[in-house]
Amino acid sequence: IPKTGYEVIWNHKLRWEGEGYSTKDYHVIVPPARSKSLGPAFTVDEQVTSPMWDRKVNSVVDAKGVENYFWNVITTPPAVAGDQTVAISKLAEPTDLWLYFASQRRVRRAPTYQYDAPLTGVDNMMVVDQFNQFSGPMDRFDFKLVGKKEIYIPYNNYPLYAPAKVEDLATATGFKPEKMRYELHRVWVVDATVKSGVRHTFSRRTMYVDEDSWSIMAQDLYDMQGKLWRSMEGTLIPAVEIPACVSKAYSQFDLQVGRFMADRVYLNTDWLAAREGRIKASRFSADGMRRNGD
Repeated sequence: IPKTGYEVIWNHKLRWEGEGYSTKDYHVIVPPARSKSLGPAFTVDEQVTSPMWDRKVNSVVDAKGVENYFWNVITTPPAVAGDQTVAISKLAEPTDLWLYFASQRRVRRAPTYQYDAPLTGVDNMMVVDQFNQFSGPMDRFDFKLVGKKEIYIPYNNYPLYAPAKVEDLATATGFKPEKMRYELHRVWVVDATVKSGVRHTFSRRTMYVDEDSWSIMAQDLYDMQGKLWRSMEGTLIPAVEIPACVSKAYSQFDLQVGRFMADRVYLNTDWLAAREGRIKASRFSADGMRRNGD
């Protein structure tokens, strides 16, 4: 039971989601500003695992400080098909990240791809530590526990985790209302404000963390003038085959320029494709990317 905002966010970062998984998903949808039509859809193959999900790991020390391992390869559109990303997110250190460009057959390390660096391929709509709503080190924010309240949050959003076409799920302004489902739930409210002497794109983040699953289900993001800038929503399903509650597909609205994006909307629901021992840590490396590219 958390007594501080830090403890709430630790619970989010270390929540159980199975030993790992392999999926195919719509990586991102970014329509042009105030457009009435959807922008291009990227599709990717993705693998994620975490040492902390290993039943034999009992501490952060055992996990060597790693929060999760992430790999994906773009499958469409053809112009960037084959491009890969490998990221090793740390619990208390900056993320290690490598990029593979299929057109160059070359791996490059991205040492500055940290914190509020814009993610590739999303047109500046999302930064690195917004992955999974919040990931990576917590050293740039002060996390204040505001308390607990009841709000309506996305829950049991099965349509976003089942095979579907992008246009069947979303429009240029967001997920279709009939594809979304909300329930009244208790959430922990955490205010994260940038510490003195450091910088971040967002001066403040108010996070709403589901009491039961410890997933951040929504957050409000403020600009440097303290004005509400963006709003994120997660979605959650009980994946009974793991068994665990998982929150993957999410959306973000840029309220100042009128843009919407969605990420990790799944083409399948094969949560068991990467059980314990099925994905080795060596897979998430520069050499692993080269082997896959070859």
